[in-house]
Amino acid sequence: MNYEWEPDESWRWNYKNSVKSVYELLYIYEELTAYYDSDNPDKVYCWVMRETQKLTERQTQLFDYAFNEKIRHDGPLYHRPSIFLLDQLWMDEKQYKKVKNGFKSQFFIKSGFEFV
Repeated sequence: MNYEWEPDESWRWNYKNSVKSVYELLYIYEELTAYYDSDNPDKVYCWVMRETQKLTERQTQLFDYAFNEKIRHDGPLYHRPSIFLLDQLWMDEKQYKKVKNGFKSQFFIKSGFEFV
């Protein structure tokens, strides 16, 4: 397993001390996992875990909340933790401000949310 793998430049994540930065990291993780689904998604998981070391304690807490949240879903299931950061009620419950503008996914067509 290649634990030092890095995504190419088009998927680079630049750390900022903000909730949006956590959203961006989760979004990139989801997109890369979908892209490498038949290849080796473990390399993406190892990459995102390395990147979380750059987060503040409060950002890490939010990342963990979203990453480990149980998803109620019918049909094919992909791990999409970034969607929680777009959900006003979920974010209020966790005492964070909701991310206002998500990114359109290249791989997920339908999600039931405005931002896919």
